[in-house]
Amino acid sequence: HAIRLLLYALVGIALVSPLALLGDVGLQLSAMAMLGMIVISPRIERRMPKIFPAWFSTLLSVTLGAQIATFPVLVSTFERVSLYGLFANILTVPLTPLLFGFAGALLGALALPFSFAFVVSLPARLLAGYIISVAHLAATLPYASIRYTPSDIVTSILYGAVFVPVAKDLILAFTEVEESDTLGYKSDSSS
Repeated sequence: HAIRLLLYALVGIALVSPLALLGDVGLQLSAMAMLGMIVISPRIERRMPKIFPAWFSTLLSVTLGAQIATFPVLVSTFERVSLYGLFANILTVPLTPLLFGFAGALLGALALPFSFAFVVSLPARLLAGYIISVAHLAATLPYASIRYTPSDIVTSILYGAVFVPVAKDLILAFTEVEESDTLGYKSDSSS
């Protein structure tokens, strides 16, 4: 269960650095994005119109799930709402694994002469440049983000709107009765 592993990771982080969960906005955004991808995205994907290709439905639902889950943290922390973030993510998210792959290849090429490493780095530099350009364009468009200062009640409603649908999955993740080891793999009772 991915949700169980996410919660174990957060508990581990809290044990090492108790204030991280409250004070580290990057950690909060990462955890909420993962929660959105694990729990909210499948619900969105099931409701996607069948006119979209499967890869696009998955891309859109993962992006929407992550953005819905991170919205309360973004609004309450930065008091801004991005109007073009979803579109920028749709244009860049599919390329992120490629960028990491090329960056990994570049690490291996560092042992080689500079001229070869420069050539090997070209795909990573082009992809990174594209992603940065899309982010820059989205940030410079008119009304790229609008200021929004939520009241405590509005913030509570936003968090509730995210967590109420998630609560069922959280409860199920910890109450399922199965023979399994700590990683969630079913035990082989025949051995």
